[in-house]
Amino acid sequence: MKYQTLLLISESLAVQETARLVLRAAWNEREQALGKARKHPRRLGPDAAVVKEMRAWLEPFLKEVRKELGVKGDLAPELEDL
Repeated sequence: MKYQTLLLISESLAVQETARLVLRAAWNEREQALGKARKHPRRLGPDAAVVKEMRAWLEPFLKEVRKELGVKGDLAPELEDL
């Protein structure tokens, strides 16, 4: 539901497209965790950690949202996984 709300309120096609990619990546991780086949390969390769994989999809989305909202500056760097 939140995803649909984002699509309705966002004027930026880039935000909508990157949101779709994040959702698709999350769905693929869910399917794999349930023992089902993925529809799309991982962006960082088959052995990538799920957290790093999701960050790879979230970063472009967050940058586009910040652009649309007029937020200046870069994203804070992620802390390294322990």
